[in-house]
Amino acid sequence: MNALQIIEQELRKLGYKSEALIRDHTFANVLSDVGEEQRVDLAAFTQVPESYRSAAFGVITGAPDENAISGRRELGEAANA
Repeated sequence: MNALQIIEQELRKLGYKSEALIRDHTFANVLSDVGEEQRVDLAAFTQVPESYRSAAFGVITGAPDENAISGRRELGEAANA
């Protein structure tokens, strides 16, 4: 079992429903001028259908740098835009 599968399993144990856990989730970067697409390997939402308002966790894999991490904050930031 890889790290992503373990995180997903543990989120289910916390009560997240399967339909609220989305792998390879893409979303618009609403804080940029062009609105380019961003992606996380796993997104967890508190409600479905998913929305930036219900985004709880975003998981990226690999060895990301600080820019890769901060660049994904838009997953739940649109509420503050």
